[in-house]
Amino acid sequence: MNSIAAARSKPHEHRCAGLVPLFANLPQSDQNFIDEHLQHQQFSRNEMVFMPGDELKLIIVARGSLKIYQMSSNGREQLLRVQKAGGYEGEAWMLGYPNDSLYGQTLEPAEVCLLSHQLFHKLLVEQPLLSIRMLEMNTAKFVEMEWMNGILSIERTEGRLARYLLDQSETTGSQQFVLPVKMNVLARLIGTTPETLSRDLRSLEIRGFIARRRNLIHILDSTGLATL
Repeated sequence: MNSIAAARSKPHEHRCAGLVPLFANLPQSDQNFIDEHLQHQQFSRNEMVFMPGDELKLIIVARGSLKIYQMSSNGREQLLRVQKAGGYEGEAWMLGYPNDSLYGQTLEPAEVCLLSHQLFHKLLVEQPLLSIRMLEMNTAKFVEMEWMNGILSIERTEGRLARYLLDQSETTGSQQFVLPVKMNVLARLIGTTPETLSRDLRSLEIRGFIARRRNLIHILDSTGLATL
């Protein structure tokens, strides 16, 4: 059965259009039109939201988070990114490209909004600036993938972790920040196991590079981290 069709329907609660950067700058009347034509679905933790072969729709995260992954040739899950509230997947599908490889699964209870292929094309025709905005956001996704490839190219897992922590510090503008994903998700993002990640974090603490309280990280020696 189609993964979306198998989910539970729920009456409209969220105004999804305003959550998504792709639609946020549209006139309010257009946002209202989008919201009126969206489908809303609820999912429990670890439920599949979409998979190859599903009906092509733009999938907007209204609440919760999804992990986006593909399967490697040896059958292992390869995590690509995590989409939180306001994130979306499927813009390439809206332009006619099939989903041959991507899976979306909830990391926690979530609600998503679904936009049909037909409505999306109507919006592109009526709102030319939407195409420009979509190009900008697709470029940002490409940059994110390049960033992930850069991290995974680092040989030692400790070095990948150090690079990830430094990048999070730069993104938040602070030496102290909360990890944006759970430990098991972070482990997959940097290509390691939760056990190795835990050991590497402890090693960074012992050597004075960071201080940590659960998911709260305080970078104490950014110069030292950059050398790992």
